[in-house]
Amino acid sequence: MGTVRGKRIAAKVKMSRPYGEGWIRVWGWIPEDAEVYGNSWDRNRVVDTIYRHLGKNYAIEIWREMNSSRDYIRPNESNPYNFLHSLLTQVSE
Repeated sequence: MGTVRGKRIAAKVKMSRPYGEGWIRVWGWIPEDAEVYGNSWDRNRVVDTIYRHLGKNYAIEIWREMNSSRDYIRPNESNPYNFLHSLLTQVSE
């Protein structure tokens, strides 16, 4: 969502259409470096806003977020390989 111009880094947030029992899936990447946006926001504030909006309007059954206390399966997992493994293991279960 957004464009890359100069030193700006675009966030990549996607949302699937409802499927099955009305489920939606939201996934993406939001840069941590807020400096390129004049420090008017930071990653945590953006993700927290998305999380609160979804929690208020939908039943969140699973929330996965690397290196975050909000993650339902492996809170605060900072190792990308371990986090990816937990995502892949979760899918196969």
